[in-house]
Amino acid sequence: MKRLFILLMAAVLLLGVLPAAASAAEPNVNIKLSVGSSTLTVNGVNSTIQKPIQENGTTMVPLSVITKAFGAGLKLENNKIITLTYNGTTVVLTLGSKTVKVNGKDVVLTAAPKVVNGVTMVPLRVIASAFGATLSVNGSVITITGMKASGNGGTGSGINPDAGKSKVGDSYYGWSMNYPSGLTLVNQSASGNVSTWRDVQDLKMIFVAVDDMESELSKEEIREELLMYSDYETVIDKRTIVVGGVNIERVITKDNSGWFYEYRGLQSNGKLYTVIGGMKTSSKDNLKQLQTLLDSFKPSFDKSDKKLKDVSKVVNGMVKMTSPAYGLVLQLPVGWSGGQEPMYYNMADHSSLMFKTTSLVEGDTLDQWLSRIRKRVETGIAKDYFRNMTESELVLKDGTAKVLTYEVTFDKKEWTKQREILLVVNKFRYAFSYSSPADGGAEADKVFAKIMSTVDIDTKYIEANFSSIEDETDLLEAPKLLVKKSKKYGYTVSIPSDWSGYQKDFEKPSIYYANDMGDFAIDIDEGKTIQDAIKEMTNDIKDLQDEEDANITLKDEGDVKFGSNTWRKLSVYMTESYYDDLPYTMDVYMIERNGKLYSITTSIYDMNVTEQNLATLRTMLESFAFTS
Repeated sequence: MKRLFILLMAAVLLLGVLPAAASAAEPNVNIKLSVGSSTLTVNGVNSTIQKPIQENGTTMVPLSVITKAFGAGLKLENNKIITLTYNGTTVVLTLGSKTVKVNGKDVVLTAAPKVVNGVTMVPLRVIASAFGATLSVNGSVITITGMKASGNGGTGSGINPDAGKSKVGDSYYGWSMNYPSGLTLVNQSASGNVSTWRDVQDLKMIFVAVDDMESELSKEEIREELLMYSDYETVIDKRTIVVGGVNIERVITKDNSGWFYEYRGLQSNGKLYTVIGGMKTSSKDNLKQLQTLLDSFKPSFDKSDKKLKDVSKVVNGMVKMTSPAYGLVLQLPVGWSGGQEPMYYNMADHSSLMFKTTSLVEGDTLDQWLSRIRKRVETGIAKDYFRNMTESELVLKDGTAKVLTYEVTFDKKEWTKQREILLVVNKFRYAFSYSSPADGGAEADKVFAKIMSTVDIDTKYIEANFSSIEDETDLLEAPKLLVKKSKKYGYTVSIPSDWSGYQKDFEKPSIYYANDMGDFAIDIDEGKTIQDAIKEMTNDIKDLQDEEDANITLKDEGDVKFGSNTWRKLSVYMTESYYDDLPYTMDVYMIERNGKLYSITTSIYDMNVTEQNLATLRTMLESFAFTS
């Protein structure tokens, strides 16, 4: 489980092996390689790498060719953003993106960097050119001639021993240890509480994780926590060891791929520290090579130690987050998490932040946009489910935004403060949706203000790389009704254009559409009767009541008529849905026709029971008509 997570975090930098001569302190670098050949020659010395490839006219080579041969500094962020530094030049690449930044300027490629068989492949020409190297082609042989970087090439994740740094640690999470020589810091979690080092051959790794743990754990409980990181491994040693007078729980495991792991866990300062050393080797005895390093780990950080390199991502309680695909940079408090998609979440209080970019329709304005969102809230949420709605302005780095603030509840028990932050810059719209507990008070408002003050959108990048992006959730005109027809089952029905179809092949027996207010489904069952369906539904509800202790009521509404047909209606009300704990009503309409049972199911949450939403469901129901 968590072992897989560790491996995934490191996969992006599983680099090819280069000879010692490639990293020697020679001023000139001469590289020869060929597309489709695994042979690399650096200053006359041959080695084996993953074969370079050509994609859309762009030659892609293993990242290690660049970092080792040129001595370029390397930094990896969020397991996706690669920053290379070389004698004052900075090249930023993003896995999956065709845009490369060279000293802040965008260069658009025909192929994006990607991971192939665990090796990161990057575009050769743009990097070589940025480093001032010359590139020539003679037949199938590509020759790159340049200079070795001065010093260590820049500020990569590794530590430059020449700078006098022999230890590594995290000042925020309070730990330190000897620098893992020969390994590179390949990844850190969003807040930096998890760090992973690996060697370029992927034969050795070190992993450090810090978790809050105020309650004192027994040695058995610590071992259980350690083994949560294992993945299909066999435990071959489990005991308490003493290092520097401190008791440490140790577990040694072996997996089927030849890896041995030593897990160590200790509790201190209200935290649980997990340290894992791993090697791909023939015997667990070889783990002794890691003992000095593992023994050096301490649950403390000495800020006065000049030999100690701080790898903390936390600055003044905030962590930098980036979403390069959307040109977004911001800072979030420790404890927030997020990925490349601009969605961020705080597990502690369930605060969240989402970001969306869309095009500005000609003739539309920021004020009109805000007005439509306000109207959607007022017509889409029942009046006793939202309150305290206000409008305001907020100055961001990229302009003045409009803010719609209101409090909303899903169950009339807990309330959430919702802020919709809207910004227009030239031809694009930028929307942030921020949620936090309504009872957070002034402190929660300060957190919101602090986060938004750090938001920086690369609007020029958006304008250069994005074209027309329609926002299907914010149509200037009312949603259209799309007429759908089933030839096989002989019916037509109209679906609003702003509803999402999850099962939308009308020649199949089941159809399912949904939007924020609820669901609409059609099911056709061969040979089934209304009485069969009632009996089945009654039994299902009884099972739910028994298993989930759910408060469910079933009511037979008898016959109802819409269109030109008479249907049998059953109504189900649940005070708590078994999948999202929100009260809702589900109505099932059934009719027997040509040996088949046709069922239409609508559902709507209590919080969405408004005149407009009910009218939408009625329109969909009444549009249903048999054609045969």
